[in-house]
Amino acid sequence: MLVELASTPMAPTSPPAPLVADQRAEVRAILEDHGALAGSYAVLGPDPWRVLFTDDRSSFVPLLEHGGVVLCWRGPVGPDPAAALDVVLDYCRSRRRGLFILECDAAVAGLCRARGMSSRHIGTEVAVDLTSFSLAGRRRSKLRLAVNHARGVGITWRPLDPSDEVDARSMDQVEAAWKAERKERQTDSFLRTDWQDLMAHRRYLGAFDRGVLVAMVTSTPLSAKGWYLHDLVRHPKAERGALEGAITSSLEAMANEGFTLASSGPLPMWSPEGDLTPTGAVSKAIYHQFDRAFRFASINRFRLKLDGDHLEPIFVTYTRASLRPDRIWSLVHLLHHRLR
Repeated sequence: MLVELASTPMAPTSPPAPLVADQRAEVRAILEDHGALAGSYAVLGPDPWRVLFTDDRSSFVPLLEHGGVVLCWRGPVGPDPAAALDVVLDYCRSRRRGLFILECDAAVAGLCRARGMSSRHIGTEVAVDLTSFSLAGRRRSKLRLAVNHARGVGITWRPLDPSDEVDARSMDQVEAAWKAERKERQTDSFLRTDWQDLMAHRRYLGAFDRGVLVAMVTSTPLSAKGWYLHDLVRHPKAERGALEGAITSSLEAMANEGFTLASSGPLPMWSPEGDLTPTGAVSKAIYHQFDRAFRFASINRFRLKLDGDHLEPIFVTYTRASLRPDRIWSLVHLLHHRLR
């Protein structure tokens, strides 16, 4: 089993990478032109994201650092991912850190393997072609029936304005009720559900039952051309189809505005080819840790209702130095707790 024994950490020989907060305009411009994967805009949020640029500053790698591990979320962004990957590998060597790149695409996973990193297929990203989106036909019949049911009992949908006091209070209440239903929804890491994060970049659409907000969709950009249906939240007592209608209304509005692509996000440990549950002892232990926290099957079952047009495999890649027990624990911490 490829696990290094924990040892006394050595002091890093180079300073930490600069904070995204000090490079925000440059990072945002690259995301708008080259963003492609759901969740990449998280680096513009309130967490202490750091950034490494290629020499020509055309591409960047976003990262969080804790203990002996560097976490890169979704992989490099920009036209030169290979150069960006070399930059972060050099950084990890100089800092004496292990590297995890979590939920990257197949192209980046291939670049990682060519540099001696290991990779594992851990899920699928599902996207919808907005230029042809429709509920008609058999493939989205379950979604259509749910929306029709909600419409039939009086559910309505409209955009939400976070600057409006009534809307903001309603959004707080629905999100709080949704989190209270299951303890695992209360994670505080960068993977948290919090409609107030990234407000300057997001759009919101809500479902109303007799004027009361009962469900909402919070969407975050993929790039200047598309959106990610980021947080799907419903009150536990909301009518069937209320949230599905909010999803549909969001997609229709995006299509009408000329956007071409929407992602329903990564589906962890799901693939159209079959089960991706790991078999190795270390991998199984890590998988079960996160499955208990995030309930992968429940996430996937709901998001698959959308029946996407594009399915892309996603991977975790990692250096050998990442597999020390203390560094795996640092990764677990990053995925469960907010860094201050």
